[in-house]
Amino acid sequence: MQKPNPPSIYNIFRYFSCLPFFSAMTFILGLSLNSSYLLAAPHSITSPSCPSLPEIKHQPSTSQWIEIRQQLGAQLNYCLNDSAFFALYGASLLHSGLTAQSIEYLERALLLNPNNGSALIDYSEALYKSDQLLAAIQVNDQILSRHDLPEYLRVPLTERGKEWGNQRIEWQNKVSLASGYHDNLNGVANLKDLILTFDDRDIIVRLDENSRPIAGDYQTINASSQRSKLFDDGFSRFSVNVSSRTSELSRVDTDSVGLSYEKETLLVDGSFIWDLDSQYVFFGGKGLYLSSSSSASRYWRQERCSTYVTTEGRSLYFPDQPQSNEMALELQWGALCGPSNNQIDLSFSVAHNESLDHRPGGDRFIQELALQWKKSIGNGFLLSEISFSTTNDEKGYNPLLSNNEIRSVNTTNASVRFFYPLSKHLMLQSGLYYQGQDSNLSLFETQSKSADIGFTFSF
Repeated sequence: MQKPNPPSIYNIFRYFSCLPFFSAMTFILGLSLNSSYLLAAPHSITSPSCPSLPEIKHQPSTSQWIEIRQQLGAQLNYCLNDSAFFALYGASLLHSGLTAQSIEYLERALLLNPNNGSALIDYSEALYKSDQLLAAIQVNDQILSRHDLPEYLRVPLTERGKEWGNQRIEWQNKVSLASGYHDNLNGVANLKDLILTFDDRDIIVRLDENSRPIAGDYQTINASSQRSKLFDDGFSRFSVNVSSRTSELSRVDTDSVGLSYEKETLLVDGSFIWDLDSQYVFFGGKGLYLSSSSSASRYWRQERCSTYVTTEGRSLYFPDQPQSNEMALELQWGALCGPSNNQIDLSFSVAHNESLDHRPGGDRFIQELALQWKKSIGNGFLLSEISFSTTNDEKGYNPLLSNNEIRSVNTTNASVRFFYPLSKHLMLQSGLYYQGQDSNLSLFETQSKSADIGFTFSF
């Protein structure tokens, strides 16, 4: 007599909702090939009023899973203490496309019976489909660590774990193209005349058109490559970025090349993040400055809001303007509130900016209040930001400006951006931007508005 093939892995998974692993193993070994379903097994004795579970054919189709889901949904109130019922109901949700809902019911099955093997297997699959890769790997490893796991289950689960493990490292490349209009490409004050003080006399200097705001169109291109890696206790990210902005006013065109590294460590009550960043900026076709920075952030996870503290050190080196070289130390406090689809980030920061080579105005003290709101709208999301900052110099900026008065600057930045995915790899983006700057020295009173629209291609 021909020896029957082992029962399908799918049916074995299902029967695990009813038996511990060791007893399931004994039962499975006695099955014949004609056993077309295993889910019609007795369920928990703790819920005698719960109807028998439906018969499940080998590898049901999506439409069959929907029928099972509807049937079980009508019986839900009678099976509130039945782990096997919730395992099957969660599976029907998972395999009919309702992944988010399936997680809730599979977790209920595991609360009622932590040894429910079927629920564990489906739960890890649901986590994976919900982009919770690390959690999915951890649950899959938990299943593989069981000594009573049958070998013919161990093989596919091991292969699944290897496939998921290979996805710990991910490369993502992006290219963004945008076109817009800016009413102050050169970023200067809207002045016709500049008053200078010389030998206690005011001298009026008429400014030419090139020293006044020049409006025009601009185009931007940004290309980046990012390598992310998941660890058991966090992730790391390395990025390379190249960007360029060109316009009708070529002397203010800007290009940059940047490198950054970020690492997050998950903690019991939150996370710790540190990063390194370096960027070289070109202005008008010539090298302008090299910036370097490093920051460390501590987040505390709470029920409604996560609070955080960030400290950052940065430096700017100007090869052709050594008097502008600077170093800065910043301390920031903030809170993230709300779910990811409707989140508010409020922060306050103070910074000391130190001149390294007799910069006009000397050292600076900066304070900033910032608010960011991220809101999902349909398949897209809206990102709005506003910040208010004050900058005070340590000493007079220039003897020719208001008798060497100490400069103070108040700046308002605001933006509204919208992102909408057109496909898996293509996203539409648009934005409105505003910057207003007030100062006791008229030379530093500026205002600008801009808008752009473009696309980001990911691969």
